Amino acid sequence: MVRMLKKYQLGETWQDHLTPYARERVNQSPNEARGIKVFGGRGELFECCQAGYRNFLVHITDGMCECGMWQVSGVPCKHAVAAILHKGGQPENYVHHYLTKESFMMTYMGTINPIPDECAWPEVEAEPSFDVVVPVKVGPPDIKAPVGRPKKKRTKEHGETKLTSKRFTIKCSAFRCLGHNKRGCPNFPNTTRTIEHGANPQSQEVDVNEQSIGNSSEQAS
Repeated sequence: MVRMLKKYQLGETWQDHLTPYARERVNQSPNEARGIKVFGGRGELFECCQAGYRNFLVHITDGMCECGMWQVSGVPCKHAVAAILHKGGQPENYVHHYLTKESFMMTYMGTINPIPDECAWPEVEAEPSFDVVVPVKVGPPDIKAPVGRPKKKRTKEHGETKLTSKRFTIKCSAFRCLGHNKRGCPNFPNTTRTIEHGANPQSQEVDVNEQSIGNSSEQAS
């Protein structure tokens, strides 16, 4: 409300039909357009050439330049100014209508009325019947609990890795080494030997692992 009033009062102090931003850009453009050669084509299409730069095509009627600055800012760029001056026109006449004082004043012409305090708000009257008029106070809507157990965990984003809460290191049960288990221990032999001929055929192959465990325990004692 206050901002719109200040902007409207600011626009009333302007003596120019263009906004200060547009006027500053228009005044700087002729100096930037020096050194640009213009070759007129048929109609409103011109070719602008500058040493060290590529050539740009300018269409005055459509308000278009190949550099794109005229279309983005609404103020003729240096190529467009060179083409307009070559044609004998005034660059300020080709500024977009949105950058004029008239459009600025229309933007902030409206007003926003202040809102009274809540105690001064009138009560809403409802008519449940033709005979009785009951004043109704509008309150917040009723909260309805959704069906099912409430969700506690947040929804994972696409591609997000799942973090585990438990972190531990594998420990070998044979030699108490960290980083591997008994099966992958490099100090624990996995070969088997065959008992000499004449032994019990049911126990011909005996795992040497048991013997290696016994030897290691004796050395430790």
